[in-house]
Amino acid sequence: MNYSTVKQLLCNSFCRDIGFKELKNGGAIISLPNYDRDGDAYSIYIKGSNAGWLLSDGASTVMRLSYEHDIDDLLKGSRLDLFNSHVADAGAEYDDGELFIEVPADQLLGGLFTLTNLMSRVSDLSLLKQYRIASNFRDELRDVLYSILPKDKVHENYIVPNLPNAEDYTIDYKIDADTPLFLFAANNKDAVRLSVITLQHLEKHNIDFNSIVVLDDSNKVPKQDMNRLMGVANDFVPDLTQVDIIQKKISHRLAS
Repeated sequence: MNYSTVKQLLCNSFCRDIGFKELKNGGAIISLPNYDRDGDAYSIYIKGSNAGWLLSDGASTVMRLSYEHDIDDLLKGSRLDLFNSHVADAGAEYDDGELFIEVPADQLLGGLFTLTNLMSRVSDLSLLKQYRIASNFRDELRDVLYSILPKDKVHENYIVPNLPNAEDYTIDYKIDADTPLFLFAANNKDAVRLSVITLQHLEKHNIDFNSIVVLDDSNKVPKQDMNRLMGVANDFVPDLTQVDIIQKKISHRLAS
């Protein structure tokens, strides 16, 4: 296989699929050949800046979310924290509904992909409005807990008393103990980040608790997110199938 030919084919195809429209204000709109959940191509507004290029979503991401959600209700509590985390990770900024990022002149393509990735992640926050984690993963964890503990000791979607904005920081499972044991189910990196944010909120308000985060597969969680998790959780289980480890860790926390 001639990889130079393949590379040239990809470059030609990519350039052919990019839409470009100049604007009267001196900027331009670039439409990329990748798409949001509605099947629409991502469009980025660009204009020159002292540092190179200023890229913006033209406030389209939050505007689309507003069609189905009250933005003030959607972007609050743990979802607002996750939103801010996504923006910071991208090196972007958010102002009055607009996501934007400034990049050096020779990093335009990378900036375009960084911003479209951010737009996608922000759009996915709407999914967390209804489902914090995949339901089958959560159901499996519930079955595991019921096999280990009496059902009346396990409380799902627990709202912590006297915690500010408690309904935005619900606990997946609370287990009765002298020191309450909070379990979090995290089957992807966003669920891990939500767990970290919730744990930090609990600590900030001096809630007395122990915690265990149960993962689907720790090998699929980025190292940076695992480091953050280990910094705030008392313990974690790397794989939901490790029922004996879940039981051992719960027993240890209940005995302490």
